[in-house]
Amino acid sequence: MLRDARIDLILSRVEKNPSIIEELIQNLDSEIRSIRFNSILVLGELGIESNSALSKLTSCLEDEDWSICREAVRTLGKMGNFAENASSKLSNLLKSDEISIRKEIAIALGKIGQPSKESISHLIDALKDKNELVRMEAAHALGIFGSKAQKSIPALINAIKDSNWPVRSAAVKALSGIGKDAQQAAPFLLNALQDKDWRVRQAIVRTLTNMGPEIVPMVLKYLDHYSLLIREGVVEILNEIKLDNPEVISKLSILLQESHRSTRGKATDALRSIGDKAIPGLKRAYKKPINITFLIKSTNIRNMIILLILCISTSIISIIFNLPLLLYLLITGGVFLSLYIIYLIRREKLERDALIISALGGMRAETKEAIPFIVENLNHKSKIIRVEAARALGTIGNTAVEGVPALINALKDRRKKVRSESAIALGKIGHSENMVLEALINSTKDKRLDVRWRAAEALALIGTEDSKVISALKELIHDKSDLVAEVALGVLDEISEA
Repeated sequence: MLRDARIDLILSRVEKNPSIIEELIQNLDSEIRSIRFNSILVLGELGIESNSALSKLTSCLEDEDWSICREAVRTLGKMGNFAENASSKLSNLLKSDEISIRKEIAIALGKIGQPSKESISHLIDALKDKNELVRMEAAHALGIFGSKAQKSIPALINAIKDSNWPVRSAAVKALSGIGKDAQQAAPFLLNALQDKDWRVRQAIVRTLTNMGPEIVPMVLKYLDHYSLLIREGVVEILNEIKLDNPEVISKLSILLQESHRSTRGKATDALRSIGDKAIPGLKRAYKKPINITFLIKSTNIRNMIILLILCISTSIISIIFNLPLLLYLLITGGVFLSLYIIYLIRREKLERDALIISALGGMRAETKEAIPFIVENLNHKSKIIRVEAARALGTIGNTAVEGVPALINALKDRRKKVRSESAIALGKIGHSENMVLEALINSTKDKRLDVRWRAAEALALIGTEDSKVISALKELIHDKSDLVAEVALGVLDEISEA
């Protein structure tokens, strides 16, 4: 039966007649290789049901056929902690010449999950195995052992420097599995945040986050690290921990002066996740300039090429007009460079300030005290800021009612984006006073389809049956934009069904 077996048929027979398990165990002594192999395979599929075969399966680890040995290892792993007594013999086989056996033993020891000092010691040695799969599975197993594998922490720290990224990632996750006992690895993990592989960096962020608020003082020391990757990783950790500590808020607020967009964005997200206690820090950061040193560090190759082209252009001009080349280069180059830096500073500050307003809006009900500040920015000279202020008030919703007059006024803004965002913000706030309805009705006649569309949507969100609103929507059914007409028709259908 087992020589040319169909495993599924054998398993179905075992379900009907459990005594077949004993027959399978007896077949482990067969001289025919295929019968021994298939018997081990079926016992593995049965898992803990075949625990009476433990002794015989352990003996199979000494089989001269390496594939029989490997299958026995897999089966013992599938038996879980019932195979605890086999751990010692399995550990010794981690020195096998066969790579696949070493790999399967590491996996099996993890599945058994009951480590002995001997098995931990062998797995630590396996972290230096010449094969990356064996090293990776050894790290996985040590992580499964949790705090019992505390002895492996130095070896896992060393494995974070492995040349293979899956091994580095597995080592990081193993430290996470060990838990708070692995806090001694935090400095090494923080430095490893500059790993070239994003998957390893993400694993480090999760591991450090799992270590809890206790590591925050250490993490804060890395917020001004020269490496952008480390700074961003640290901000992500603080974002996940969400500690409303004044020092955390202060340091994150300082980072908003950094010129690198991704770091600013992550720092803003972290402050938003902290909640209302971060509002003063965000408002202070709004008034601060962009740090010129960060600006210089973040100026990319494209910007440098632009400056180079400008310098070459001035050289050509000086030759044409017979001017002293060096003097002309110094003067005009300096002027162009100064103007360009001023432009960069202004652009970066506007983007940073828009992020801050967005973060305040994202706090929703928690940000009530910041609403006057957001409303004030509806009159900002920059379109970017006005748009973000309108959007933030809409995100806050019905608690932003004090912003309604300013939003109504913003419906007359010269920029269509400001008008459209102000319209939908009024809809999200949801107040149906006459002045709101009249302002939105006027916006349904705006020359820009984006504004008409958003005004119609806003009226739908407010959900009024006012006759003037219905009249305005009926006019919109004939709008030259199909999108606007469809929205208007949908709103009218909803009103008629109500």
